[in-house]
Amino acid sequence: MKRIMIILFIGLILFLGYKSEPKLLLFIKYPQQYKEYVFKYSDLYQIEDELIFSIIKAESNFYPYAKSKKEAKGLMQIIDKTWSWGCSELESPTMNYYNIEDNIKVGTWYMRKLINEFGSEELAVLAYNAGSGNVNAWISKGYLSDTDYTKWEIPFEESKAYINKVMSYRNKYALIYE
Repeated sequence: MKRIMIILFIGLILFLGYKSEPKLLLFIKYPQQYKEYVFKYSDLYQIEDELIFSIIKAESNFYPYAKSKKEAKGLMQIIDKTWSWGCSELESPTMNYYNIEDNIKVGTWYMRKLINEFGSEELAVLAYNAGSGNVNAWISKGYLSDTDYTKWEIPFEESKAYINKVMSYRNKYALIYE
């Protein structure tokens, strides 16, 4: 009996998800995991939470123990130099890369720094991936002069793909959770 109830329940969920467009599937594909921390630090650093969810999805797909080949760590894939700077600025030397709240706190703080430095979310997202030095060099060479980021001449294919992915995710999050 229990097995039949579970099958019926799953069937109902799939039916409702199919009937109401794949909205249910979108909530699964674009989750708001760790939202208490994302909302807390997005509010503190005055950044749209959709952007932070999008960066986390692009960087680690919400896996808190992610580690890249370049030694970036945690949900928001923060490198050692940025982590040390963030811990120092936030006066929190005991923070841990793999602690969900700590990683979101430092990553969101860093995004605020980049937005302040570059004056736009798009440039900040690009700098989050490619580094501020590269973005400043590309600005001075005129590669990023268009107001539409999709028309920028980004020399790094990885960074071009990254900004397109993050901004696409951001738009999805804004539509799903409006």
